Amino acid sequence: MLQKLYVKDYILIDEVDLSFDNGFSVFTGETGAGKSIFIDCVSILIGERLNTSMIRNGAKKTVIEGTFDLNETNRELLRENGYKCDCLTVTREISTDGKSSTRVNGKNASVSFVRSLLEDHIDIHSQRDNQYLLNDRYHLDLLDRFSGIQNELEELKQQYDAYRQAAKKYRDLSENEYNEAQLDILRYQLNEIEKLQLKEGEEDDIKATLKHFDEREKLQEAHERIRKLFSDDEGILSNLYEFTRMSSSLSEFSEISQNVENITNA
Repeated sequence: MLQKLYVKDYILIDEVDLSFDNGFSVFTGETGAGKSIFIDCVSILIGERLNTSMIRNGAKKTVIEGTFDLNETNRELLRENGYKCDCLTVTREISTDGKSSTRVNGKNASVSFVRSLLEDHIDIHSQRDNQYLLNDRYHLDLLDRFSGIQNELEELKQQYDAYRQAAKKYRDLSENEYNEAQLDILRYQLNEIEKLQLKEGEEDDIKATLKHFDEREKLQEAHERIRKLFSDDEGILSNLYEFTRMSSSLSEFSEISQNVENITNA
């Protein structure tokens, strides 16, 4: 709710500073007494446009300031946008040269940001507000609200957005033109992929096979070196130490590890 309202040099008002307690506050008076001026001030606080005609004659500027209750939604919004979040005070000014300013808790702010802060705090109804009920533009929205299907509408909106994105992507792809040579290449590539008959997880099997081939290559190299040791002109005795040192690198190959162990033991 509105806690305080300060107005200075606005139309007929010299200066007024009002505080509102919890409860029901009413302004009464005869026609032309100026009741609507206070409503106009509140409207300006929540985003209505300022103009120089609002400045009281003889004054240099108009100042309108309001302090409101601070709820958790406001507090989070203020914090996210770098404002102090210990209170909610909106100040709007306009001077005779046409320059205007809007501040929230003493810091400059946009009018749209003020609207987002106060959209749930103030609701102003005029004499003809119910006329929108006769406008068929609002009928579908009123029916949706009465039916209580906001969650379903939000889900439908998300699905429709996804559909529009997919449809746009489809149109973009459909409108992409290829010449005959490019189409031949695409057909050839597609045919080659289909011939491979790829299966899920096949890449891991190929990597395992390649690793096995690498191990076989290492094994063959070691075998060739050992063969040379046995066939060396100097005989095996002079090379037994070298063979024993090399045999440790062959223990990881299970198919020959027993043979290597037997030779080492011998």
